[in-house]
Amino acid sequence: MTNLTVQAWHGVLERYSFEEAKTALHAALREVPYNIRPAHIVEQIRSARARHTEIYGIHPPAPEGKRWAVDVIENDPELDLPQKATES
Repeated sequence: MTNLTVQAWHGVLERYSFEEAKTALHAALREVPYNIRPAHIVEQIRSARARHTEIYGIHPPAPEGKRWAVDVIENDPELDLPQKATES
């Protein structure tokens, strides 16, 4: 691997944490064992983030004993809110 290759990979992957990139590299190697490119790693990171958002939502968990306002509003039966598209 040349210094130019290292710099190019770094330019693409520098925005991600080392742990996130390492986990994504291992996942990419399971799918594409040869000729790994930075795009394979980025694709795995995006997929992992999308799975996390799908499971946990876009907001972090509320502090212990607290609730986010959106949770209170969405679950208040006295409010006449329009139904979500997925609930119709």
